[in-house]
Amino acid sequence: MRKTSYVFASIIILSMLALIFIIVSEKKVDVANETIEVLNKMPTEIVSPAAIIMPSTQMVYNYYYEEDGCVESTSETAPHFLIGMNETDLKNTFNDWFVQNFSKDKVVMQKNISGLSNQHYVIGIKDGYIAVFYQENVNGTKLKEMTNTPVNSLALEERKRLEDGIKISGDDKLIAILQDYES
Repeated sequence: MRKTSYVFASIIILSMLALIFIIVSEKKVDVANETIEVLNKMPTEIVSPAAIIMPSTQMVYNYYYEEDGCVESTSETAPHFLIGMNETDLKNTFNDWFVQNFSKDKVVMQKNISGLSNQHYVIGIKDGYIAVFYQENVNGTKLKEMTNTPVNSLALEERKRLEDGIKISGDDKLIAILQDYES
């Protein structure tokens, strides 16, 4: 009888171990399936570690003046305190700037400024040549630059316009008009 009890107890223990093994195996399958399901729901786009500001990144800063629509731009290689930042870091650090372009090679940022720019000029005549003057004194002077274009080479109507002064807003417009006079 004792031998039968051992056999019976062994069968029960083995049955319980088999049952535990089956339950644990099913749980592992459920966990594996849940993990696969979670992975499938994750976004497939992975941010490249290269999408950070490098020491060689060209930084472009555009200042947009809302009242006259002029844009002044400056550029430099990335300063040391920006190196290693990603686009989100940059936006959080400079929350009053709009990031127009972000790559490891070039970052373009724009800041809107209410007011007028300093890009207001008058094209006129000085010493017989076409000259560009600031509309307002800048650093104590009104003369911005002299050209090599003599006024006597222009039509009478153009000379009259220059004598009256041609008001220009924006460096791009100024460059375009000066190129027209030089051609």
